[in-house]
Amino acid sequence: MEGQINVLKDLQSVMTKALASYKKSPKDRLTVEYIETRLELLENDWSLFKDTKSQLYKNYKLEDVIQKVADIYDTTEDTYITYKCAMKSALNKLKAKEAIVQQGSESNKMSRATSSLVKLPKISIPTFSGKYSEWTTFYDLFTSLVHNNPSLDNVQKMHYLKGHLTGEAEQLIRHTPITDANYNQCWLQLERRYANKKYLTNCILKRLFSQKRLLVESASGLKELLDTTTDCLSALTNLKIDVSTWDVIIIHIVTFQLDNETRKQWELSISTDSSNELPTLEQFKKFIEGRFRALEFIEPKKVHQGSNIAHAHSPKAMLATKTSSMLCEYCSESHKLCFCKKFANQSVDDRREFVAKNKICFNCLGSNHTIYDCKKQMSCRICKKRHHSLLHLNRDANTGMDSLVQDTATKSAVDNNSTDDSQIVACLSTGKIAKPSQVLLATALIKAESKTGQFMTVRALLDQGSQACFITEATVQLLRLKKSLVSGVITGLGNNRSTTAKYMVTLTIKSKIDDNFQLKINAYVLNKITSYLPEKSMNISSFDWIDSYGLSLADPNFNTPNRIDILLGADAYASIIKEGIVRSPTGTLIAQSTALGWILSGLVASSNDKEMQHLPKNISVNCAHFNEDNLLRFWEIEEQKSSKKILNPEEQRCEELYTKTKVRDDTGRYVVHLPFRNDDPACKGGSSRYIAEMRLKSLEKRLSKDTCLMGKYIGVINGYLQLGHLRPVKEGDDKKGQAVYLPHHAVVRDDKTNTKVRVVFNASEKNKKGMEQQKWNSNNQEIMKIIDQMKETEEEVEQTGPIKKENKNFEIKLDSTIKILGLTWNRNDDSFQYTANLAPLKTAPVTKRKVISDIARLFYPLGWLAPSVGLAKSFMLRLWLAGVSWDEALNKKVVQEWNTYREELTLLTKVRIPRWLRSKFKDKLELHGFSDTSKIAYSAVVYLRVPNAVDGVHVSLLVARTRVVPIKQVNIPRLELCGAVLLTRLLIETEHVLNSSREQVKVWTDSTVVLSWLNSHPSRWKTFATSSLVIR
Repeated sequence: MEGQINVLKDLQSVMTKALASYKKSPKDRLTVEYIETRLELLENDWSLFKDTKSQLYKNYKLEDVIQKVADIYDTTEDTYITYKCAMKSALNKLKAKEAIVQQGSESNKMSRATSSLVKLPKISIPTFSGKYSEWTTFYDLFTSLVHNNPSLDNVQKMHYLKGHLTGEAEQLIRHTPITDANYNQCWLQLERRYANKKYLTNCILKRLFSQKRLLVESASGLKELLDTTTDCLSALTNLKIDVSTWDVIIIHIVTFQLDNETRKQWELSISTDSSNELPTLEQFKKFIEGRFRALEFIEPKKVHQGSNIAHAHSPKAMLATKTSSMLCEYCSESHKLCFCKKFANQSVDDRREFVAKNKICFNCLGSNHTIYDCKKQMSCRICKKRHHSLLHLNRDANTGMDSLVQDTATKSAVDNNSTDDSQIVACLSTGKIAKPSQVLLATALIKAESKTGQFMTVRALLDQGSQACFITEATVQLLRLKKSLVSGVITGLGNNRSTTAKYMVTLTIKSKIDDNFQLKINAYVLNKITSYLPEKSMNISSFDWIDSYGLSLADPNFNTPNRIDILLGADAYASIIKEGIVRSPTGTLIAQSTALGWILSGLVASSNDKEMQHLPKNISVNCAHFNEDNLLRFWEIEEQKSSKKILNPEEQRCEELYTKTKVRDDTGRYVVHLPFRNDDPACKGGSSRYIAEMRLKSLEKRLSKDTCLMGKYIGVINGYLQLGHLRPVKEGDDKKGQAVYLPHHAVVRDDKTNTKVRVVFNASEKNKKGMEQQKWNSNNQEIMKIIDQMKETEEEVEQTGPIKKENKNFEIKLDSTIKILGLTWNRNDDSFQYTANLAPLKTAPVTKRKVISDIARLFYPLGWLAPSVGLAKSFMLRLWLAGVSWDEALNKKVVQEWNTYREELTLLTKVRIPRWLRSKFKDKLELHGFSDTSKIAYSAVVYLRVPNAVDGVHVSLLVARTRVVPIKQVNIPRLELCGAVLLTRLLIETEHVLNSSREQVKVWTDSTVVLSWLNSHPSRWKTFATSSLVIR
């Protein structure tokens, strides 16, 4: 008996060790053959174990055998079952894989057998972005290729599913891990969301009913109309909607989208006396198919003429405007990628992956070029590196993406060449004429002021057909002018893009003929304005008639080709032109008098009869520059900026002088000393007397030619001497060259009835030190024009007494009300009231430009009209989000809403705000600030409480501010925090003005979340809250 029991124990040990060895076997060793061999050995050991046990039961007593063998049998049986189940499971999996491989190899054999006949394209599953119109196509393909594929497990299906979702659909299952159990749950979640028969039907019907009406006969238009209608009906049928009885309805709807001639032909084809039956949809389709086939046959085809002779006698004139229909690469809506809210809501990794995948520039988010070819001078506003701020890594996702989008939009509005910001329309005329002649355009030599104040001679083209001025980049560099960023596209005729304008400069030009004429202009910077003008040299003998008239030409070398540095448009042309025109003997050329000299323009005959002359280019530009940045500031979450200005020493002296000398006289007027510069060597000397004498001699020479003008001028000077405004100056009064002399000249105005001749002192004339005398006073304004009298002494200007200005310092009769910047002060009850200064609406359509112009007129100092103006700001934000262009007519609903708001503004005239706060100078004042938030705006208001007022405790509204909520949705606690920040800044400014102590300020808010944030250290919270709390 003991020997047989030892056999059982030995078999038990063998099976236990075999199980442990199997579990440690590497995966590459677990083959079908290996597992089947182990199963055979296991079965042999188990059979021997059971045979030995049976012999024990036969040869010995049952009680003794059970007592000694029971535990061994139970343990061995458990080991056997575990070992066998593990090997059977592994064996089944291996066999299943072999079957798939075998099936695949068979299919490969079949595909190789048929590959010689046809090569089918690879089937790709489209991505699904969450649009209901895309769901059916995605569902059918994904179900067929992935969902019902038995060779894919759920993990693989889940991986494919996540890889083919974008946008809203991807966000739905973004945070679901890729596991076997989660696939079915995610698929059902997508089905519940998008397999909505109601929404799918609405999308299809919307597409069916929104087809555009054909205005003219068009084969392509009829094809599109028929295909769209058939596609929509098929989609409705797939949704198990019976459309078989819709023939009459569909025909009625589609018929109204046909052009007039096609509709007429259709009505004639069905209007027969022999039939009163309703037409069928199939009959209608056959008619449309026959119609577009006929139109394809009879439509004239475009023929390109290759002969140059046919064009030689007809000049071409083309007009072009650039209309940009830019679509977002992410959501396909009509805006740029940097403005896309959906794109901004994605994670940084997703945004970078999308940009890289679609080959978009990492710097400006523009298409058609890479970052290496990007010409935009911009960088990340966070790290200042060369990439877009939306692609900045290592940034907290909860830092207020709306602020980043707004800053991005602001920069992009300047850096990108968008016709929404600035549209420049160019008109070009070119061609060939057989007549031997050449067109001469008006040119002039002018002096342009450089950054250092020196004037350099440049050549200008005068073009009355241009609404903007231009300057070449080379001229800007020569003058060292400061450039400012603008945005605009210049297009040529035939809608051919010419160039872009990215910069603008402001410069001063002077005439070479008249030193007194100067003009400040704004000019767009271009690399080149036009080619040399004139195109070819002209025979100067053709212009002998100019000498007979004694004309002083603005461009003496007008007949010699030379470059154009500046183009002066109509905005400058009106200031330059003068009266006087002289025509050439042939009548084809004219000379026009201008402040720059006489300019020549017109048709000039050529001596070469055989040469074909090209007409020069004529540029006509319409520039409308719109700055969206100012609008964006209404709804941006602002950053804290220091409002305290650091004064320079001169400004500090002005502040001290104002504080020390400010008094109020008996009439109620404020009197203060003028801020003169005490020591400015640049204004002394500089041979100002010599310059004044030269101007005087020039004036005398001019007056000697006109005795009438001389008499009037002498009369004006004698009048000044009699009134004491002037006195003769002797040589000894110069005070060693420290006196300053102002040159003067006569101005004649025949249209005036009283002062036809007057004296003008030129304080802008520079002395030899380069100093303008008008800069002698600190604020660079005209101090006094005529001095009546001086008291006590005439030695120093600082010791002068009261002065009177001729016709300037007279008393004003005050009315009962005084208007100041839109406010009205009622002197009777000492209160302020508001008068709505809105222009009456005309019959012209209401546009975004008119609405914003009206909003800009709502002047409300101290925020007294904050609740009313907040509605206007919200209305402005809605227009901006709707993407309405500046001159696009608003729809009737929006116009009605705006008209109602304008009418209600007139009710504000009934509101009166007391000017006196019921406080005395030594009264203790308390400031109480309140902040609140809604879904439209957040606001802050400060009240002044006077405990010891004349009539008891008195509370007055002091100041208020509102802000429109950001474009991206921000939760209410964060908006409450924005309101608290706005209130804090408002209180800081109010404290500074009132000089009140911090102990007398109380701040109130009903947000417990904000109070919790304020009572904790900023380091505990995320970036958005931290950046707002640091101003505490």
